[in-house]
Amino acid sequence: MYQTKSIPVLSYYRVSLTRLLLLIVYINQFYFNRYILLTRRDYQTASCAFESLLFDLSSIDMEKKCVLIPELTDTNSNWFAKLIVIEKSAIRYSKEDGRPYQKLVFADAMRNTIQATIFERDIQDIEPILQLYSTYYIGNAWITKISIPFYLASSPYQMTISKRTFIQAVSAQDALPSDYCYELTSFTQLHNYIGDYSARINILCAVVHALPPRLVPRGKRYVPIQEFAVVNEEKQPMTFTMWEEFLSVEGSQLKAMVPQQPIILLARPKVNSYHTISLGTQATTIILFNPEIPQATALRNW
Repeated sequence: MYQTKSIPVLSYYRVSLTRLLLLIVYINQFYFNRYILLTRRDYQTASCAFESLLFDLSSIDMEKKCVLIPELTDTNSNWFAKLIVIEKSAIRYSKEDGRPYQKLVFADAMRNTIQATIFERDIQDIEPILQLYSTYYIGNAWITKISIPFYLASSPYQMTISKRTFIQAVSAQDALPSDYCYELTSFTQLHNYIGDYSARINILCAVVHALPPRLVPRGKRYVPIQEFAVVNEEKQPMTFTMWEEFLSVEGSQLKAMVPQQPIILLARPKVNSYHTISLGTQATTIILFNPEIPQATALRNW
């Protein structure tokens, strides 16, 4: 009697176990598909990607969990930082392999700065999200030591931002202010930086005229340049030169904007002293057009 009753019981458990396994497979498939959909949608709405699924954001006090930039090294893991985008370059292409990349600079609440790079396919998804002067919670980006002699920010480390990086926009009331992001250098101070290609100076000026483009010698060849006449709040005119690697994007954009006398912020320009002091682009230069900072508003009103 016991044996005859055990057969349906065992069959029942086999069926139940099979159903349970099918349910687990179904749930896994559901969340896998949900992740695929969320990855695309969340980036379009500036929320988060893969790592965001590992955290229950409703139970985390993000403000208390955040660290400052000096605490970020290549040994960190499971970190968050509250950062504002203060620089964003045009998309460039590597001279070695032609890979596209984009450079950014972030600042924290104590004005510490760190540079970041987005590569290749990640640019099309992430570039529209990380807007200039917007604040974000950034987490678990890949951090590496900078090996090049000149770098963009105060930190000796850099972040690589990809689709796996945690990114969440900060609410307007908790955002970092943009008016403290830059320490500006006046034209009268530029003589202190002649030939110092590693100087992290910021120049705010208005563009009043575009000179005719011309070719100049550079090594064993002639290269195109575009010169602009600029002026700052000291009412002192100066020449700013864009070299060939900047001409196709920033040069064309600025030349079209000249009739409106735009305000530009030059981050890490090269200071030249040929005949007279002038400014020029170099590999570490990033050009910001009509920056949304109080100093730019004051210069525009002037």
